[in-house]
Amino acid sequence: MGFRQTLFKYRGLTPLPLALVLLYSARPSFVHIALGILLIILGETVRLKALRAIGGPSRTRNAGAPKLITHGLYSSVRNPLYVGNFIIYIGVAVLGGGPWLLYILIGTVLYFVLQYAVIVDLEEKVLEEKFGQPYRDYCAAVPRILPNVRPNPYRGQSYRTTPWKRTLRIEKSSLMSLASLVVLLLLKFKFFS
Repeated sequence: MGFRQTLFKYRGLTPLPLALVLLYSARPSFVHIALGILLIILGETVRLKALRAIGGPSRTRNAGAPKLITHGLYSSVRNPLYVGNFIIYIGVAVLGGGPWLLYILIGTVLYFVLQYAVIVDLEEKVLEEKFGQPYRDYCAAVPRILPNVRPNPYRGQSYRTTPWKRTLRIEKSSLMSLASLVVLLLLKFKFFS
C-alpha cells in the first residue's frame, strides 16, 4: 500500500497532532468560543448535507465509490466533505484561541492543504479510472474545492437523500470525536484559564 492510500485509510486519525497542540496551547475567550462553535456547526452542516447525498460509501477505507455522485452539494463542489472538514478545523483552531492562534491557523491551513491535496489526487485518479468520461465531464463542470454557483448540467437533479437517522449513524464517530475535543477545550477554558 502506497503513501497516498495509507494517508487515505487513516485520514480520520491525522488530525490528532493538531488536537494535542490545541489542547496544550488553548486559551479561548468568549469570542473565540462563540466564533469557533459557529464555524464548527457550519462545517458539520456541510458534512451532513454531503453525507445525505452520498450515504455510506463515504466511510470506506479505500478510495473510490460504487457510483458517481453528482447531485446535492456534489453539484456545486466535488469534495463537499473536505470543505466541511476545513471549516470544522478552522473552527476548532479559533475555539482554542490563545497567543498562538495565528500560528495554529496557519498550521491548520497548511495541514489541510497538504493532506487533502494528496487524498483528493488519489481519489480523483481512482474515480477517473472507474468512471472514465462521465467523471471527466463532471470534473470539467464542477470545481474541486471552492464551490461555485455557475449553472452546470448537474445542478437541480432530483435524487433520494439518505434518511437523517442513517446519516447521523454514519457520522457518529466523527461527531463524537469532535464533541470530545470541544468539551475538553471548554473544560480547559473553565478550569485552567
